[in-house]
Amino acid sequence: MKRITRITVNIVSVIAIALGVVRILGGIPFAPWATDLLIRLAAGFGMYGDEQVEDVYVIASLLIAVAFASALVWAANRLVARRRS
Repeated sequence: MKRITRITVNIVSVIAIALGVVRILGGIPFAPWATDLLIRLAAGFGMYGDEQVEDVYVIASLLIAVAFASALVWAANRLVARRRS
């Protein structure tokens, strides 16, 4: 039961942190060079048009945010485990 609780807390923490990071990333204004780079990246996947380019940005932002949040929660778990030892 203790293990299930810890896993649930970790998953909820990752989701909450990732959504916060995505919200911050979504508010950053693009420079012209960044917009051109995003359009080229989306074109590499065969996606053209405004909405499809935005989809690429959202997916990339979400993946980066989940990776960052997972690393942060993992590091926090390691610190807690180290203090218990």
